[in-house]
Amino acid sequence: MGPDSDRQEAEQTAEARGGSGQSVSNPSQIRSVMLKAVVAAGSRRG
Repeated sequence: MGPDSDRQEAEQTAEARGGSGQSVSNPSQIRSVMLKAVVAAGSRRG
């Protein structure tokens, strides 16, 4: 998190755990990104 974070490392960590990395330019976007991730994870479970 934050402008100094290592995006490549974050993406590798997320992918290793079955997730994905996301980036937002405005903190107000975090809620929407998290909600989309939860819905996507739920749809993969069937």
